Amino acid sequence: MRGLLASFLILAAALAAGQARGAEAEEEALGRGIEAAAAGRYEEALGVFGRFAGRHPAQPEGHFFRAAVYQLLKGHFDLPAYRRGLEESLARALEAAGGIMRREPGDARAHFFAGLAHGIRAVEAMNEYRYLDALLDGRRMVALLERALALDPGLTDAYYALGVYRVRRAQVFWLRPFLGEDLAGGIGMLRRAAEGGRWLGALARVDLVWALYREERYDEARRELAPLAARYPGHPLYALARAEGYFLQRDYPKARAEFAALREKLGGRADRFSRFYGRFAQWRVARCDFALGRFAEAGSAAREVMEAPDMNSSLLRQVRLGAADMLDRIEKESAGRRNEGG
Repeated sequence: MRGLLASFLILAAALAAGQARGAEAEEEALGRGIEAAAAGRYEEALGVFGRFAGRHPAQPEGHFFRAAVYQLLKGHFDLPAYRRGLEESLARALEAAGGIMRREPGDARAHFFAGLAHGIRAVEAMNEYRYLDALLDGRRMVALLERALALDPGLTDAYYALGVYRVRRAQVFWLRPFLGEDLAGGIGMLRRAAEGGRWLGALARVDLVWALYREERYDEARRELAPLAARYPGHPLYALARAEGYFLQRDYPKARAEFAALREKLGGRADRFSRFYGRFAQWRVARCDFALGRFAEAGSAAREVMEAPDMNSSLLRQVRLGAADMLDRIEKESAGRRNEGG
């Protein structure tokens, strides 16, 4: 009997150890996907999260992270496949998290991922001018994430979405007098997630940088951005974000130099992300030249930007409209000078 009991205990211990190793392996898989996404390797990230979702269809993690990557891709190129992937992955994440919460009301991770999924829905609703939907999903996000933190105060990543929510509300100009404390609290939440987040630390740091830019705290923003630029030197997003800070600061010579260097670095690459970031960098070079009074150089770059394809990007469509407006202004400026000289 003692031998049978000992065998049972050994088997139980082995199973527990195997489950722990399995859980660690799954966390490592999520980590690989998150690292790939942070480095700009989005297709690789989709593959990692897709395989995770295939192994664990009743868990929200794989579905949510696929949705997050599709949202990033859609932010670059507004393609039907990305929109469809985003909507389907979000629906599956919410279904999986909802099922867990019904069975286990105290499951913090299910509340966390459900809250993040509602956060993505709120952002998409705002982008589509569906403000009531955005408000309702935003409130659901806050309630779920606050519940997740109450259940597990160690879920530091929850502060990322809560911080973004507070910062964006507080940076609406007419709300500013009423939500000043929310702004400071939101920036603090973003910093907390950036420094201690398990999954969303890189995203939190990027949003922290943009929040600091909007507050004209440029040196502080550059210090926060530096770790990402050092860790992911191959991803042009972080170099572009650094250059954008100088542009917003109206340090046009410095901004122009950094955008021009990025444009040159990306010029020999054929992939669509390099062309996307290179085109935007070229537009910023034109904007800097215009601000510095170098109208011939600005006009040449703006014309090239205007005539380039928009790559199914809403951002590049806006850039092309801006380039056309710049060319019109340069022409009017030139006509005015000719009239004065005549």
